[in-house]
Amino acid sequence: MPLPLFFKHSGLTCRAWFTSTKIGFTSSQYIFPMLRDISRDIWENPELGLLEFHAHDVTVEYFQALDVWEVTPHAFGMATAVAAEFENPPDGFNGDIPTVGFIGEFDALPGVGHACGHNLLWLNAVLASRLAAEALVELNIPGKILLRITLDEENGAGKNTVEQHAGFDDANIWLMAHPAPANAFAPGNVRLNLFSNFKRDTHYDAVKATYQGMLSVHDLADLPGTASSVALIEEVSDWAVNVIQQQIGLGISGTTVDIVHKTVSSILDATYPNVTYTVENGVDGVDLIMHGPGGHASANSNGPLVLSIEVFRRLSGDSSLSFYLPQNTTQKELGFVSDIRTRYDTDINAIAKVVSDAIDGADSITSDIIYPEFEVDPYLASFMTELLATDAYGSSNFVTTDSALAATDASLVQQPEIDPNTKKLLSVAKVVLQPLFNICENPAACGTNHEPLFAQFTGTDFAFNKTEIMGRAQAHTAVLLLTDPEMMTAATALIRSNGAIPN
Repeated sequence: MPLPLFFKHSGLTCRAWFTSTKIGFTSSQYIFPMLRDISRDIWENPELGLLEFHAHDVTVEYFQALDVWEVTPHAFGMATAVAAEFENPPDGFNGDIPTVGFIGEFDALPGVGHACGHNLLWLNAVLASRLAAEALVELNIPGKILLRITLDEENGAGKNTVEQHAGFDDANIWLMAHPAPANAFAPGNVRLNLFSNFKRDTHYDAVKATYQGMLSVHDLADLPGTASSVALIEEVSDWAVNVIQQQIGLGISGTTVDIVHKTVSSILDATYPNVTYTVENGVDGVDLIMHGPGGHASANSNGPLVLSIEVFRRLSGDSSLSFYLPQNTTQKELGFVSDIRTRYDTDINAIAKVVSDAIDGADSITSDIIYPEFEVDPYLASFMTELLATDAYGSSNFVTTDSALAATDASLVQQPEIDPNTKKLLSVAKVVLQPLFNICENPAACGTNHEPLFAQFTGTDFAFNKTEIMGRAQAHTAVLLLTDPEMMTAATALIRSNGAIPN
């Protein structure tokens, strides 16, 4: 797709402003360092969803120091959401002001910090917003820039709350970018979590019932839908619905260290990469402690929890044995999460029924909010792929894929409508573009999102520099949308007519 014509303002073109080392690039050079330092501060002080108070405060302080920006702390009735707005109506202009929005995030993960790089997602959104606003002023362009820093993307679908408070109503197009170990425009899976709870008279009975439930779910095969999966998370230690625990303990009473060791050794193979274990006599029996990589719940390899389930399978047939959580035998209530992923919304309820039907004896099974599927916007993905490949940005290896790599609550803003037969994208409530951009010098060595190893790379200079490039490219895209009515019309063509605002 050819890049659109670049409208001239004040003797300069949008292309020149963003690509010239004397103008747009220089603007980034004086804006970026402070934002990089704030992003590093957010990385060094990771906060869980709904608790992002420090990140909220430093964001508000930054925008309050900019007289031309209107900033709203504790936005949309939430303690840690932030809204900011910039408008440039040139003298004598009396038409409709076109608008583009940016979305940022800043929540971290339990036990692993910024292993999804939301400190960089924040940096991209704030940098792009600032650069777009600078361009509007320098080039005398009428336009409005909206910024939404949303909370709790990881577990609580914070964007859904912002949506319910009409926080995305004032723009038809929202841009964001997510750090990853690769450059891609990729869709997102549907996600639903089922929470199963078991209460028993003794700790040993609660552990046995919970493991029997996890074993039943683990053994499910041929789930309905496309690319469907279910991963398990035990509600112990630093558990979260989107992080697999790095350490799992399972105690066995009535057996010996040698038997447990031989059992584990017979199970452990290449499907358990980097999983290790220790076996020793404990206060209540034999304590088996399993260690391994943490990671996203959709990971394909086996980890410590799966190993513990397989050990339970091998040993639970012996009625003389009982199972416990090492150093925690007073707990009489236990549970686990079934993290369900599939490609399309139409299949999620059927999969949830299969999973819940497989769990016997649970005192309760509840669920959280569904993260719908997220679709790649065909027009803007194609445009940004070409823009990023230009000399100004030097990123010629962006690809568009049909494979969903994760799930995102940005889908609650986009709200895509898909043809049930062809799976073609028919319409959206809002246009949302979220490219994945590589932040790793050696992607093979940095792991994947939600793994502890990945957190080490989200605070590197290389990652910050890659975010600066993406922020400039997204600001460039936004200003072109604001200056080219034909491009804006093409970019918003998929928006459903109900509720759309004027371009």
